[in-house]
Amino acid sequence: METRAIIETKELTKIYSGDVAVDRLSFNVTEGEIFGFLGPNGAGKTTTLLMLLGLTEPTSGSARVLGLDPAREPIKVKSTIGYLQENMGFYSDLNAVQMLKFVAELNNLNAGEIPGRIDEALEKVGLSKESAKKIGAYSRGMRQRLGFAELLIKDSKFAFLDEPTLGLDPDATNRIMELIESLCRERKMTILLSRHLLHPSVLYRFVRALLQSKLEQRSILPKDLWRVKAVIGWGIDTSIYREEVRKYWGMYPYEFHACTEAGIMAMQSWNKKDLTFIPYSNFFEFLPENSRNGSNQSGTVLLSKVKPGERYELVITSFHRMPFIRYRLGHLVRITALEDKEAQIYLPQMVFEARADDLIDIAGFTRLSEKTVAQAIANTGLNYEEWSIRKETKQGKPTLHLYIELYGEHKSDEVASLLHQELKNIDSFYSDLDSMMNIQPLEVTLLRPGTFKYYYDEKKNGGAELVQRKPPRVNAPDDTIQELVCLSDK
Repeated sequence: METRAIIETKELTKIYSGDVAVDRLSFNVTEGEIFGFLGPNGAGKTTTLLMLLGLTEPTSGSARVLGLDPAREPIKVKSTIGYLQENMGFYSDLNAVQMLKFVAELNNLNAGEIPGRIDEALEKVGLSKESAKKIGAYSRGMRQRLGFAELLIKDSKFAFLDEPTLGLDPDATNRIMELIESLCRERKMTILLSRHLLHPSVLYRFVRALLQSKLEQRSILPKDLWRVKAVIGWGIDTSIYREEVRKYWGMYPYEFHACTEAGIMAMQSWNKKDLTFIPYSNFFEFLPENSRNGSNQSGTVLLSKVKPGERYELVITSFHRMPFIRYRLGHLVRITALEDKEAQIYLPQMVFEARADDLIDIAGFTRLSEKTVAQAIANTGLNYEEWSIRKETKQGKPTLHLYIELYGEHKSDEVASLLHQELKNIDSFYSDLDSMMNIQPLEVTLLRPGTFKYYYDEKKNGGAELVQRKPPRVNAPDDTIQELVCLSDK
């Protein structure tokens, strides 16, 4: 399908007193596109924008914006486009609502529509809670976001952004760039973006990375840009994405097992295989998995008595004046070996399996962990935003119900079939459900794109702590699942 050209320039030139500011510039920008201007100070970026806005006439050549000639129809051009300059000129003694109301009235908006459009614009740019504050007290990033709200008030289909992230910290820069992307995606706004040329050392690094990627016939990866000395990871995902980390960063991650209560308890050696317990970090006891389930009352065993292949819940007593005496961490680990001969380490080796309370029991002998499910999903190759899984009972039968937000078009039964096969491949007990008992417990509900973000935003706006803004991945309560499903149905 042919896209409409929003900007067209041909041999556009501007000369000031014999100095060429813009030299025979020709380019097109199509609808919904983000088009970037890169160049050092004095390269002519702002002069080009001024010509496209009709604020200065070209010496020669031509330009058309939305089919209009800026040099001959500057008023029409200005009324249909937005311009976010490097230093936004707002009245510092007004608040955001008053400023946007002033802009709306200047653009002859219907008086009855103005309050609603102001509320919508401030919500979109994340300034609703700061709307009563005087603009003079705004940070630079907040002023830039207010500039975007002005574009929304005017309902601009096309906008010039002159150095929109200049002087902003990384977090504010990310917010501005995400806002630009959402305007193009959701409102089909066309953006012409002007930015200074990168620092020479950064540009050199980028060119080197580009050449390396071209030689290997692939896209640029982080390892092409940064030469890291080590990558460190902990948690259930480190081993799952071990190969992915190596692909992108050029090396396998060093894995730690740690928590707030006990500090670092185990770590990998130079060969980056399984983890070795650090015996002087805590006094360790190990509660066998069958003791946890009530089938065995043997109590804990010490580090010297653990058995390869067995799973244990960790119990620690701190050596370092911490108030933890025989404290159950809720960490389920599996002993893989009693030593690592290659590294000449003669202490038990382990891997972290799961949180002890995050196991899903199906039919009494199959216990799936978050790590197992995460590995199975990763193995399918499905690109997802987030997921949550739990055991449910339907018509008296146990069901393993996965709620997942995927990118792209998928069918729930096809996703269930893929994941069922991967779970069988990596978990023998789950495979036995199918082969011995003819049970296929997996059910999949596909959540609409944005569901988990809506959930996060609602919790954040409600004052929830950071840890409470994401639903549990395993065994989420009924009200959490109901909220996800309702958000997906909106």
